[in-house]
Amino acid sequence: MFKKRNLIIPAVPLLLLLTGGRDAFGQPSIEVSAGIGFTGVNMDKWSFGTADDWGQFLGGAHLTFFPLRLGGFSLGAEAGFQHLFWYEYYVTGYGYYNDVNTDAFRLAAVIRYEWRIHLFAEIGPGAYFFSEFTDFGVTAAVGYRIDWGKKITLPVKFRTGIVFDEDTKLYPVDLSFGVAYTF
Repeated sequence: MFKKRNLIIPAVPLLLLLTGGRDAFGQPSIEVSAGIGFTGVNMDKWSFGTADDWGQFLGGAHLTFFPLRLGGFSLGAEAGFQHLFWYEYYVTGYGYYNDVNTDAFRLAAVIRYEWRIHLFAEIGPGAYFFSEFTDFGVTAAVGYRIDWGKKITLPVKFRTGIVFDEDTKLYPVDLSFGVAYTF
């Protein structure tokens, strides 16, 4: 008769082998990053045809905490802020232009896979909190980390995403640089 431990004990070395050897269970880490880029948007749909001028420069910063790591996979949470774009429109009857900055706070789950050659890929479904509404979005990134000592790394990543707004979709794209600390 098999007991549970007879199945679990051989499974642990197999799991370690499949997920990264003796380094399979990693330490938690925290990462701070900032990036710049561009947001793709159909401005006519977003501004209901009122935009006279606009800029699609993207800038933002994020804090990501990875409390769980198993092999090459890390599971974490991310909080951040993004300035997605701006536009202005003429206020009829008053004779001036009104500027609108489109910014959002973002909360997301993040799943990252990291290869031993310092490359990583991640995906992060989450919510974008605008001033008057909230939209669902997903980001995906590829990156490279530079070791700087035993506990500090410098991640560089290219990130793109999609925000599912009811009027039009937003496509943020950025290049970010960060600092990560492993506990």
